[in-house]
Amino acid sequence: MAGKKHGKDVLNHTLLVLLRLLHENGIKNWFIEYGTLLGIVRDRSCIEGDDDVDIVVCQSQRSALKEMLKKNGFQLKIDRPTILKTSDTPEYASIDFYLATIDNEGNFHEKHDNIFWTRCYKSPTQRDLLNIEWAGEKVFIPNNYEEKLKNHYGDWQIPQNKKGKRNSKL
Repeated sequence: MAGKKHGKDVLNHTLLVLLRLLHENGIKNWFIEYGTLLGIVRDRSCIEGDDDVDIVVCQSQRSALKEMLKKNGFQLKIDRPTILKTSDTPEYASIDFYLATIDNEGNFHEKHDNIFWTRCYKSPTQRDLLNIEWAGEKVFIPNNYEEKLKNHYGDWQIPQNKKGKRNSKL
């Protein structure tokens, strides 16, 4: 969701604080997506000039997520059944939490944009997400993330000044 552009330092700080809070509060079944995934995988940093941090999170975690945000001073700008969006502050960029249902094959159906993030778990029997270490924290990413980035951004390994296309299946 387009908003105020931020420097990568603010975006990185926002993501780092968010990662710590998600882990400390036991929020499960989430991963970074869209420009956040692109930046962390490609550049090991959020993208300069991005407008927010993007996270897909299981719909069943909605109440716990709202409680975590409230307890830590984040204000909700948008509170809908399909998305939670925090407000920008001088310290933090906004965060978009896209709420998803998860089927038995590990497909995350992100309902706000009607996107199916397919086969996100390591395997059908191992219902864990991939993770990478970034800034000393564990970041969850979807399985086959390179294929998903290619489907969304095309040649994702070369920085471009454009948004990805909204495919219904990633």
